[in-house]
Formats: sequence, C-alpha cells, structure tokens
Amino acid sequence: MPERGERMGYQMALTAVALTVCAYTDLRCKKVYKKVVLSYLFLAAAGRILQGPEALLQAAEGALPGIFCVVLSFVTRQGLGYGDSILILVCGVSLGLELCICLTLSAFFWAGIWAMALFCRKRAEHGRTFAFVPFLLLGFVIQGVMWLV
Repeated sequence: MPERGERMGYQMALTAVALTVCAYTDLRCKKVYKKVVLSYLFLAAAGRILQGPEALLQAAEGALPGIFCVVLSFVTRQGLGYGDSILILVCGVSLGLELCICLTLSAFFWAGIWAMALFCRKRAEHGRTFAFVPFLLLGFVIQGVMWLV
C-alpha cells in the first residue's frame, strides 16, 4: 500500500492538470468544459476508492465547500458560475476538506485583489465578469508550494 504522501501526490498531480486545463479554457473561452470536469471527477473518485473507506469519507467531506459554492451560484444567479462551483466540488473530492477550503479561500482572496485592481484602474463595469478558475490555479500553486515546504 502506498504511503499517504504518495497517495496525495496522485490527487495533487491530477488536480494540477485539471486546474491548468480548465484555467486555460476559462481564459480563452470563458467556459469550464463539462467533459474535463467529469473526467477529473471520475479519476479523483477512482483514486479515492482505491485508497479505501477512510478516503471515501474524506472525499465526501471535501465536497462541502463545492456544495456551498453551488448554492452560492444559484443564489447570486451565477455571480460565481456553476462550472467554477462544480470544479471546486470536484477539487474537494480529490483533495479533501482542509485543502479545498484553503484553495477556495485563496482563490477568492486573489480574485478580490484582481477585482480591486480593475476597479482602481476604472475598468470595472457593472455586470462585467472575469475568469475565476485561474485564481483557483494560483491558489493551488501557492498551496502546493506551502505543502512541499
């Protein structure tokens, strides 16, 4: 049986690939593709199943931030898009509750900094949107560096 670090390494690598692909498509097309997210969900769930029952419980707990974001998407009429929210949900399944909360809060922090910068440069307009997944990727990279230290 692989050690915990090796098992998390699989989930971290899988998350890195999925977030990179989704960030690219979100920047280029303003869209998070369902096929990518479903593939990520399938591979993350398969990895969790192979890790055993405890990992499945961690995956279920990890989905909580994503469920909150899906509700937030509904309440705000997609102020945060459903694709972003479902991607956060799958990140939680892959990484677990603690890492998903850190990732999500970090992404919201960096997106807030970006929004303030746009506002200060007078480029912010009511109703204008920007891609959120690149901030998830940024949060993941920062978190990954901290995880390695």
